[in-house]
Amino acid sequence: MPKHAHAVRRGADSLRCSFCGKDKSAVDKLIAGPKGVFICNECVRLCDEILEEELLDE
Repeated sequence: MPKHAHAVRRGADSLRCSFCGKDKSAVDKLIAGPKGVFICNECVRLCDEILEEELLDE
């Protein structure tokens, strides 16, 4: 994992995905971004699907 990326596993208090709002206990992983922003594994997967569909449409 790159030094600047921090995956937050279940157990930290009051962390939520900044995109879907799910609590850290409802997802497998939260990835920390800059300035307290987090994205969960489910939102990452959704973003990947959206990008893949857009590439196929081009």
